[in-house]
Amino acid sequence: MPVFRYTALAADGATIQGDMDAADRTAAIQRLQDQGLLPIEAVEARADPARPQAPARRPPTTKTLVGFSRQLATLLSAGIPLERSLAIQREMSAERATVALVARLHGRITGGEPFSAAAAAEDFDPVYVAMLGAGEAGGTLDRVVERLAESLERGEALREGVRSALIYPAIVLAVAALSIAVLLGFVLPRFAALFQGFGRPLPPATQMMLALGDVVAVWGPPLAVLAVLAAVMGPSLLKRPERRLAFDTALLRLPLFGDLIARFATERVMRLLGTLVANGVALPAALEIVANAAGNAAIGRTLREAASGTREGRRLSAMLAAGKHLPAIAIELTRVGEESGRLDAMLLKTAEILDRETQRATARLVALLTPALTILLGGIVALIVLSLISAVMDIYELAI
Repeated sequence: MPVFRYTALAADGATIQGDMDAADRTAAIQRLQDQGLLPIEAVEARADPARPQAPARRPPTTKTLVGFSRQLATLLSAGIPLERSLAIQREMSAERATVALVARLHGRITGGEPFSAAAAAEDFDPVYVAMLGAGEAGGTLDRVVERLAESLERGEALREGVRSALIYPAIVLAVAALSIAVLLGFVLPRFAALFQGFGRPLPPATQMMLALGDVVAVWGPPLAVLAVLAAVMGPSLLKRPERRLAFDTALLRLPLFGDLIARFATERVMRLLGTLVANGVALPAALEIVANAAGNAAIGRTLREAASGTREGRRLSAMLAAGKHLPAIAIELTRVGEESGRLDAMLLKTAEILDRETQRATARLVALLTPALTILLGGIVALIVLSLISAVMDIYELAI
């Protein structure tokens, strides 16, 4: 019989982890609910070799979740029961992935499973599952799904805005780097034999460029292969927690980009944390859940340490400040929320501020990078061309 490693929330907000034997994932989730726990995650740790395994199913994508949540929130807010809402959504959805997801959820719910358990069985994000569980417990499922839809839409809009803004500088950098590599690795070596045939020393600038071209010609292909291997194997290498932590910590220390990465991750953390707390999830449990969805291992570790500290009675703002990874404005507004007794509202307000600041910072970064890259790479190309011209002129003078 398979063994499932689970994470669940107790009634007092404590996070419980452990292993249990169950026939399948649905049975494991049902057993947790029978024990009065809110399942967050249930992953098969090891299985009976004699038992045939079902094909692995990928978690729903952010795009699928956004469309699903928005449609479901609209139906629930109109007073339509959950089962009927899912049936309508299955009929009206145009995307095949959404139709299949809704059909499986509808089958689980009509079979007696709570919505949160069905979502957990379909590998929904732990934050999403916790929110559904809180909404079911408080009888506010329609409002919770509405908040989830808004949160997902804002997060996706911010990510899409950042990606779109950085596309042009990335294209400029890639094309210019390729042009320089072609000039140094293929064009310059063709002129080298011609220049050497005149038996006269070349100008220092030309000699330097020819030497650089030799380096590119020799080391360029191996470095390109290494870059491709790093891109392909990088995700698997970063699966080890210590490597991921070191990599994400280094990202936060990058000049220019580090602050943008920190703001982007913190905006997501504050929005999810504020939404969970507003729906009645205890702060330590909410921190544990959000830590897994932070998108940065260094910030995730700070949140887990904050969860332990808040269980001991320490203030959240002090624990976040001790991590030294979150922006100062997030820490200060968290402190204000604790002192005013409106922590959930201040966390959501912090997310809105960081959203605007991230968009402005991205616009400033693009405005700085685009001309800077153009000037820098254009200058390099100009130096290569001038080195060739100076050599040609030198040869011309010798001929005269």
